[in-house]
Amino acid sequence: RKVALFEGRDEFGRLRPLLGTAEPATDYAGNPINWPTLPSYVNAGLVGQMEGSIAWHSPTTENPALNSTEEWEIWNATSDAHPVHLHLVSFEVLGRREILWDSATSAADRVLDPTGITAPPPNGDGTYLVVQPVVQHNGLLGTGYKLQSPTLGSPVAPMNEYVENTPKDGVTALPGHVTRFKATFDKPGRYAWHCNILSHEDHEMMRPLQVGPETSLFASAPADEGATQAKAAESVPAALALEQNYPNPFNPSTKIRYSLPASMKVSLEVFDLLGRRVATLVNGEMPAGAHEARFDAKRLASGAYAYRLTAGKQILTKRMYLVK
Repeated sequence: RKVALFEGRDEFGRLRPLLGTAEPATDYAGNPINWPTLPSYVNAGLVGQMEGSIAWHSPTTENPALNSTEEWEIWNATSDAHPVHLHLVSFEVLGRREILWDSATSAADRVLDPTGITAPPPNGDGTYLVVQPVVQHNGLLGTGYKLQSPTLGSPVAPMNEYVENTPKDGVTALPGHVTRFKATFDKPGRYAWHCNILSHEDHEMMRPLQVGPETSLFASAPADEGATQAKAAESVPAALALEQNYPNPFNPSTKIRYSLPASMKVSLEVFDLLGRRVATLVNGEMPAGAHEARFDAKRLASGAYAYRLTAGKQILTKRMYLVK
């Protein structure tokens, strides 16, 4: 599996780190993962199989099978080192290689254009970048990139600061390098992989990671006009958890999953960015286990919303995006 680190721009032209793929995305069963068919993606030319720079709220592209062992390559196309972390995944670093860049690129600019219209054409002897739009949560477009002809260069000597070929959950992706590691995904569910620099997490250098199918932890339930609940399969969760809604972005409805370690009074509310409550999905005593609530936003305007789970003295909050 080839993933990638990019430096792009948001809709206002501000520098923005991004994660994505260095190959067409597939799910745990090998099926292609396609861009959403929402107008914002289609109008930007993002159709077919997902690849390149991808924002947090777009569909999950890292979807290994449960109990599988995969070799990952992190292609760092940025000019900075990034400490990359995978939630609840222990892996072993196998080695590093330099990225062999196309000779038509330069250290200051790796972007080429096969047509030769907006940038020099490639010489065909290595890796280069092409510009690719990134759909923001508000439907506007930022600037991202896609790797073309990814080519490995010379091996890189192991880092001396610490022993790398031991189990760990984080690794430093060096600029212009490819970091290879072997990982076993033995915990089903939805997690994240991201850069551990806090400001990068907040600016889209974070992507969801789904181990196994979406139903691996939760049972599905029929939808109705109010909140719906889904009982977890068998085990009681060890801690309170609030999942990222799915799909995200959504139109007009989405599902929010949460799990409770014990029976308790719970409220699940949705707020707009002005702090106004726009919906109460759950309000009452709930049993231990995993649950699911459906949020219907057909009467609301497009934009970002926050959903908040209050259970006992604990409060968990996440963002979601309605795009009509």
